Amino acid sequence: MSSHPKRVKTRRHPGPSAPRRSARPPEPELASYAPPPSPEPHAPPTRAGLVALIGRTNVGKSSLINALVGAKVSIVTPKPQTTRHPVHGVLCHSGSQIVFVD
Repeated sequence: MSSHPKRVKTRRHPGPSAPRRSARPPEPELASYAPPPSPEPHAPPTRAGLVALIGRTNVGKSSLINALVGAKVSIVTPKPQTTRHPVHGVLCHSGSQIVFVD
């Protein structure tokens, strides 16, 4: 004979039911779709480009990017291998963008 008592199965009460959601209100009629106006035909297209500067250490790549962009975006120091992660500098003109990667 086993000395363990028998387990008695009990029913769990499901608890209070969740409140019912009411039906969704009818959606309003949508106006007919009109595409956005096209750009003027005589407007020049926007141009974008990506420039990656590569070269030997301590030759002025970071200084060149800073000078082209017009702001200090990259570290400039005589210590080699200072720029370990890519640095992006963006130069914007009317209708064009150039992204420099150091």
